[in-house]
Amino acid sequence: MNVEVSDSLNDVTQEFGEFERRNRLYLDDTLNEFGYRELCRQAEQLETALERVNSDSKFDELVLRDMEYNLKASTEYADFLRRETDYTVDEMFDLLYGEGAFENLEEEALSYEDKANYQARELMDQLVFDDPWKYELDIKKMAFNISDQIESGLKMKV
Repeated sequence: MNVEVSDSLNDVTQEFGEFERRNRLYLDDTLNEFGYRELCRQAEQLETALERVNSDSKFDELVLRDMEYNLKASTEYADFLRRETDYTVDEMFDLLYGEGAFENLEEEALSYEDKANYQARELMDQLVFDDPWKYELDIKKMAFNISDQIESGLKMKV
């Protein structure tokens, strides 16, 4: 099954890619004021472009909603890092990772069992993992021997 987006949505995906690139640049250097302003400028352009999209199908609507949500989450997070938002830590966590994510993480942290987790890590440590690179030299020798056999077989036929 091949699913395509409408032309108007396809055009916006280019701008969305640029927004994501600027977001990565900003997240690599959150103290950079110029980077933050560029991200905000790109976010405004993208928001305007998303408003102009005519979704032709349910799939278009789904992609459009996802882009809008990612735009909101990314810009709110950028503001959060600069302490320019009213979001609390748990609200921001839920925005980025889904409703109830902070509560689930908190519950998991509070129910952490030292002994059980240590024993699980200890068992994992005892597993033996084979290093595939240790066979590299053997494979090269085999390939060389096969190559020699082929060459000597060709010489005999000539």
